[in-house]
Amino acid sequence: MSLKEEDIVKTINPFTCLIVDDSEFARIHLMELMIDIIGSEKVQFQMASGGQEAIELYQRIRPSLVMMDIVMPGIDGVETVDRICQIDPDAKIIMVSSLSYREKVRQAILAGAKHFVVKPIKANLLYRVIIDILTK
Repeated sequence: MSLKEEDIVKTINPFTCLIVDDSEFARIHLMELMIDIIGSEKVQFQMASGGQEAIELYQRIRPSLVMMDIVMPGIDGVETVDRICQIDPDAKIIMVSSLSYREKVRQAILAGAKHFVVKPIKANLLYRVIIDILTK
């Protein structure tokens, strides 16, 4: 991280991030990656294992940022984005996907997601996407 990037991190207010993925391993991995790049003092996490739980948590806690998997049983990521954006059109949602779900990513962006990152997630790209979304 360059000095300029470190200065940007210092200006970010502490925020809440909702991580939505049906894989517990993926949720924990993403949380640990975010702590490494942003710092534990800057972010508090809430976790959801599926779309319905994510919608209910979003309504209750109104997180600053949502990291959302696309493929989940029950309500998938695209439908979850659509429902969250009906609650809050300004929701800041980043989709997490493999390239094989390109059409689903497109649908999620049309439903209101602000960005996407490709699995496996590269820390420097995730950092830039998070900073971009939180500073807009």
